[in-house]
Amino acid sequence: MTFILILLLGGFFMSMLMNIVMRKIFVANGIFDAIEGRSSHNEKNITRSGGIAIIVSCILIYLIIRYGNTSEIGFTFWFSLVIIALLGVFDDIFTLHYRKKFFVQLLVGIILATGDFRIDHFYGILGINEIPIAVSYMVTIFIYLIIVNAINFIDGIDGLAALTAINFFITIFILSVPNSQSFSYFIVAIIGSIIGFLLFNLRATKKVFLGDTGSLALGTIISYFAFWLLSSKTELYADAFINRAYLVVLMLIFPLTDFLRVIIVRAKNKVSILEPDKNHLHHLLLNKGFTHFTSTFIIFTINIFLVLINAILFDYVGLIGCIVTTIFIMILIFFKIFK
Repeated sequence: MTFILILLLGGFFMSMLMNIVMRKIFVANGIFDAIEGRSSHNEKNITRSGGIAIIVSCILIYLIIRYGNTSEIGFTFWFSLVIIALLGVFDDIFTLHYRKKFFVQLLVGIILATGDFRIDHFYGILGINEIPIAVSYMVTIFIYLIIVNAINFIDGIDGLAALTAINFFITIFILSVPNSQSFSYFIVAIIGSIIGFLLFNLRATKKVFLGDTGSLALGTIISYFAFWLLSSKTELYADAFINRAYLVVLMLIFPLTDFLRVIIVRAKNKVSILEPDKNHLHHLLLNKGFTHFTSTFIIFTINIFLVLINAILFDYVGLIGCIVTTIFIMILIFFKIFK
């Protein structure tokens, strides 16, 4: 526990340092977040440098603790992370067209699917268990595209994508401790790095945004660990308590729900599903007069509540009962809070 705490603090302080350095570089070069029609802020001189700071901090801390030792996190993961981070950097600085971004995301999905882990089992969801290898590759790539864009979609208000990632990584840490030292160390480092970023993201002045670098990279890391959970190679003690495929959905229930809703709205309005707009769930809260912080807190609390209530109920009502209960709660929450 002492080493875990040191690792957490290491990621935190490294992230603080990197956020200061990266913000100064962005400011010196006049690279600020442009205020557009879909922006949910009206502040000037905000940089989109937080994602770079998080990723650099996490990698540096992890390399230090893994120096001279073999890591269970393979080359394809690091290669994918570098590619998606570079995509984010270019987009944060030059604003790339969404079609170019999608093409690179597809490439990264293919690389990840051929790497350490892929989805090869549905664990009874939709009555499906093992799936053929060709289907496994296609499903893995498809799920990657959904997750990485879902995380990117919710990065519209302060702290939301970062806290969603922290919620996911804490659960993964609990699950990975008995299985993989490398995974647990990496997860602690990135949690510390995200917390360090939040100090700059949630303050009133000299604010820093996650940027596409951060949201795409975090989405890629989340996808990797989701594939780890959904791979038949991974043995989990938690299988005795909850369906692991359903658990992945629960941990990402807000970004996935928001993604599905936005896709339906955009399809209905006959616009591209990847074209940015202000129809996200967090925008509905902002429109009702909630602040960024309050909106983020509401969504974060709902996500944790749904995970906990399902963990409690699963033993009593099973998978189908939990799914029905969750759908009912989400419909109720939507009409009581978001509508």
